[in-house]
Amino acid sequence: MNITNDRSLEVTGFQEAAHYRPEINLQTDFVMVYGVDKSMPERVAKWREKGYVIHLMTGVAWGGYLDYLSGEYDAEKRGEIPVDAKRNSDAVWHHEEPTIYPENHLDEAQRNSDGTEIVHGRWTPYMCPTTDFADYLTEKLRVAVDAGVEAIHLEEPEFWVGGGYSEAFKREWRIFYGEDWVSPDSDPDNQFKASRLKAYLYRRMLDRLCGSLKTYSMRKYGRALRFYVPTHSLINYSHWKIVSPESGLIDLPSVDGYIAQIWTGTSRTSNMLRGVAAERTFYTAYLEYGVMQELVRGTDKKMWFLHDPIEDNPRYGWEDYVENYRKTLIASLLHKGVASFEVCPWPSRVWGGSYPRGAEDAKPMPEGYSTELGIIYNVLRDLEAEQDKASDNIGILMSDTAMYQRLDFGRSEENAAGGVAFSAASVEQNNLFSNFYGAALPLVDAGLELRPVQLDNVTRYDDYLKDFKTLILSYEFCKPEHASIHTALAQWVQDGGQLIYVGDDSDVYNSVGGFWSSAGTAREHLFNAVGKENLTHFDHAPADIAASGKLSDKYVEFVRGIHPFEDNKYFSATRGAYVVAATVDGGSWSAKGRLVNLFDPNISIVDEWSIAENATALLLDLDKIQANGVTPVAGTGRTTVIDGGYNVIGQQGMNGITRFVYDGAKPSVTADADITVDFDAEGSFTVKYICTESGINIYVK
Repeated sequence: MNITNDRSLEVTGFQEAAHYRPEINLQTDFVMVYGVDKSMPERVAKWREKGYVIHLMTGVAWGGYLDYLSGEYDAEKRGEIPVDAKRNSDAVWHHEEPTIYPENHLDEAQRNSDGTEIVHGRWTPYMCPTTDFADYLTEKLRVAVDAGVEAIHLEEPEFWVGGGYSEAFKREWRIFYGEDWVSPDSDPDNQFKASRLKAYLYRRMLDRLCGSLKTYSMRKYGRALRFYVPTHSLINYSHWKIVSPESGLIDLPSVDGYIAQIWTGTSRTSNMLRGVAAERTFYTAYLEYGVMQELVRGTDKKMWFLHDPIEDNPRYGWEDYVENYRKTLIASLLHKGVASFEVCPWPSRVWGGSYPRGAEDAKPMPEGYSTELGIIYNVLRDLEAEQDKASDNIGILMSDTAMYQRLDFGRSEENAAGGVAFSAASVEQNNLFSNFYGAALPLVDAGLELRPVQLDNVTRYDDYLKDFKTLILSYEFCKPEHASIHTALAQWVQDGGQLIYVGDDSDVYNSVGGFWSSAGTAREHLFNAVGKENLTHFDHAPADIAASGKLSDKYVEFVRGIHPFEDNKYFSATRGAYVVAATVDGGSWSAKGRLVNLFDPNISIVDEWSIAENATALLLDLDKIQANGVTPVAGTGRTTVIDGGYNVIGQQGMNGITRFVYDGAKPSVTADADITVDFDAEGSFTVKYICTESGINIYVK
């Protein structure tokens, strides 16, 4: 146990655009100061003064970039704008119309087929990542390097599937493909080509920008600068119909890692299981965090998992936020290969907001939830990464190309499974991304530790698949990029792996041209490469499985016949002294011992803890801790060792608590502030206090 580690490890962090306030002083290792405006250097300096390692975060697809969009940036560089002239950023701030200069970049905004801009907000369109835009961001971010930030996070490189109609994109098409632009919605092949180009453009932009700024930092300051990309999961981007580089960034030495932007807002997106479309936050989050862990497994890239105590939608109440936060938290902790976390985006909206926003009964954050979060943040700092092998040794393969085939062109019905009252050609089912979830959710619902596996990594790393006994693959929602993928899969099967193929070749994107074309479909090329006799084939579209309880049962039993497993209906893991668990529909779980309930703001000790279906647990097993004198093992605030005890600094005004364990005689406990001491169990006690910015000293002897 070590909840007193130092900040240089950069295990936990948060992002915040607001100026420092003691109420949002979360006491993580680093803070990502958000945005590159005039106040940024001052905000950086203040957070640094409070002891944080300083990172910077900004959007790479959208942001406060009106000066570039309007042409003001170029006009200023040409000396055509007086120094004291009013800037467009000020005009928009005062709800005035900006000045659009003759030479502008309006044609670089992402556009739909009807010509409308795809926007993140007023005068904030999503941008087509041109080289000019990359060079603009490079220059804009030099001020952050000058301010001494140690790392820069370029978040959400997003190109919407419905986009691809701006003049800038048409130019890039002509350059990349050497042919005239064709409307992406004309047929599946051109949609696929458009999406491949979108991913390439953001990969090119990030490589150009990161490489240039790393050189600038090293040349001017002799300082190594790191770059990370906060990005949604491949599952979510595919579901939401967004194209992003995802695994393509692994190949860029200039990018040092990722933040997995997974939270209630992504994971509660409805999907279909057994014919019912509904929110399944834990199920979806479990798959999302799994694929993000796989994104960097076997690499030297860094990965932080993100959690959000609320979410972007402010119309829910605290009970909803708490329940879903716990589900995403536990889903992430079940993947033991990652032990670094962004603990909160925008703490100012969590600790400063009342919800449901605008409702008569809107309430500020409950004190108990604030304390619970403080306890959890220390848990996250204490965890260690482990070599994570899914105990069930079974994975479902998915490729970046899942994002390339999300525009709905219907479905070929000539090979559709009979007896299922369901049309996968419907817009609704396409929106639900049922051709992925149909192959994954029935197995998660059975309690199977199914790991999404990055198909694109199969040829990147030797022995990438060695830990898996069984793999499920379907080309109904993605396609292989290279023939070498099938060669690698064939070798894995030869070495004893079990490959289950799911699909009936009804995906309309089978018409897309690729290396497999001479064999027919991608599935047929796979079967030829691996040997049809060396794999098993569930000859139904995954979307049909999603729509039918009967077919879901048949599919689960089919998989069980090849890869035996029990319907445990729960997930659990032990990480050091911590125990995490979650149950699914119809499940239950229990544990015994001297257990601290870490979802309890009183961090009470219980002898037994059980949860019913669709619930979560986070426990600390005191029997796995060896007391060394008087040792803090759980609690709020950042704890450091001082002469005779410990100093605890927390968010100003928060109800704080620390649980200690001790060996030997019962210690005496004093402090330089008001405290309540409770020796509530043999060998353990709690100290309660009100957190302060300067901290309180707790003395034990």
